[in-house]
Amino acid sequence: MQYVTVDGQRLTLAQFVAMDKSAAITVYAGGCTGLTTLDLPAATWVYAGGCAGSPVIFHAGTDSRDYSFAGLRTAQGLRVAAGCRYFDLATARAHWGVGGPSDRADCRALVEMIAAWGQS
Repeated sequence: MQYVTVDGQRLTLAQFVAMDKSAAITVYAGGCTGLTTLDLPAATWVYAGGCAGSPVIFHAGTDSRDYSFAGLRTAQGLRVAAGCRYFDLATARAHWGVGGPSDRADCRALVEMIAAWGQS
């Protein structure tokens, strides 16, 4: 059985799908839970690794520090989850972009992979 952890509470996939997710802050949905949508407007941390083939989650790879970068399609648009970061695409590009607070070429490349996936 697949489980999702929301704000420290372990839920079955059925419970997660049925719940009001509008106030969820932290979500762990690893191991390819079978999710077909992921609408988490208040979330500040989301982990959805191991979900290859999902229409809403794309694992772009890891950076040189071994942080995993994932793209998530949400009702608010494309999001980038990496380490402790959960950014919209514009904020991710600014954060890891040239002159940004974390100016890193490897991270920029992963963000651009997510952007390309988001347009497909």
